[in-house]
Amino acid sequence: MVISGLAILDLSREVSTRLALFDSCQLRLDLLPQWNREKLSHILLGMIHTQSDKPLSLWLQGLLNHKLISIVIKQSKSTIQTSHQLNRKEINKLVHSIKNLKLSISDTKGFTGAEASTGGVDTTEINPLTMESLKVKNLFFAGEILDVDGDRGDLTFILHGYVD
Repeated sequence: MVISGLAILDLSREVSTRLALFDSCQLRLDLLPQWNREKLSHILLGMIHTQSDKPLSLWLQGLLNHKLISIVIKQSKSTIQTSHQLNRKEINKLVHSIKNLKLSISDTKGFTGAEASTGGVDTTEINPLTMESLKVKNLFFAGEILDVDGDRGDLTFILHGYVD
């Protein structure tokens, strides 16, 4: 399974660093952060009365992304097949899985699939006012050639001058 999105882009640098050291790393997700465990349990218990006798995977549609439902059910270790078999214990298992989904990450899409990459000319080796190299006179740098890296939306390198 491939996971993507803005939050994943923010995490990708850290994940890549960890994968360079270890075979895999684990990502834990709260799939419904807008509700605490108690509220989610209450919602699911209410759904039993209005949507009973559906396969569990169909019963969770509309609440969770359809691509994640089978993973949530598997991680909850639920043995039931239909929603009318649900009880408080089974609901609690589902709630725990939804609020604490564990994904093991073993690889990234690599450089060819990257939307951004790190590396480049070290910013300590240039004059930030002129963007001229401190090592080679009349050599100027700008843009992605520089080693500037940060989270989406962050301005990590502010220029206070301009090049004539």
